Amino acid sequence: MKQSNLGQENSNINSANEKDKEDVVFAEDSALNTAVGNDGGDIPGPANKKRHGCVTTWLVLIFIASAFSLVANLAPGFYYPWNIYVMLSIGQLACVILMFNWKLNGFWGFAIIQLPATFLNISLGFPASAIIGGLLAPFILFFILQIKRNNISAWDQLD
Repeated sequence: MKQSNLGQENSNINSANEKDKEDVVFAEDSALNTAVGNDGGDIPGPANKKRHGCVTTWLVLIFIASAFSLVANLAPGFYYPWNIYVMLSIGQLACVILMFNWKLNGFWGFAIIQLPATFLNISLGFPASAIIGGLLAPFILFFILQIKRNNISAWDQLD
């Protein structure tokens, strides 16, 4: 007599389908955690990083000011000293973008760019308020990056 294996095959197919369903559910949960920015536990990455609204606002203001400075310094023409200001403005824009992408190098680049800008402002006889404001900008940014959201500052999250 011949025995039928039909029952065993159906059972193997059912268990395979259940395993596939479990894999799909797990994949959906993982995708939701990274896409929405839910607390993924120990999963590193920008999806789990959040900055305070004041920090984001300040970065946007710095970006707008640097873009305006770039356009304003291009208007007189690309000659000394405006060409140096144009290069410094491009550097500031790059640094702000780096800070939006959670890079600590963006902050240090922003701070270092202020030094040649200050010397140029002094040599061209700009008002003291502009010179002091330029020197204070990295310190103000540093203190704004210390504002905490959920007990974690933006400074601590910079890579």
